[in-house]
Parts: sequence; structure tokens; C-alpha cells
Amino acid sequence: MSNGNKQAVFNLEARLNELNLTPAERANALGAMRLAEDAVEIFEALRAMFKRIAGLISPKPSVRA
Repeated sequence: MSNGNKQAVFNLEARLNELNLTPAERANALGAMRLAEDAVEIFEALRAMFKRIAGLISPKPSVRA
């Protein structure tokens, strides 16, 4: 999890150990969390790519002497 530019430490496995889950439920929750982390990483990469493309396409202001 993040809070602005500051990364918050969050240990999902420790939290899941506190819950009364079956091994199958625990594995399912871990899999879903890993999938969500991957989706966020892909989204951040796409966002950075679109920002770079927009920077190339956007008109540049003229330089005044």
C-alpha cells in the first residue's frame, strides 16, 4: 500500500495468519493479492508510457530571449 509517495509496510501473510482461514482460503487470498499487485504494476507502467507519449506530442512553448 502507498500513502502518496511514501510506501506503507503491509505484510499480507502476517495478517492472513491472524484470520481463521482454511489452507485453501488462505491460498486463494494470497493468489488474489499477488494478482492485484501485478495489475497495479502494469497500470503504473502503462501510465508512465502514456505520460511520455503525451510529453512528446504536446506542443512546446517558444523560447524567449
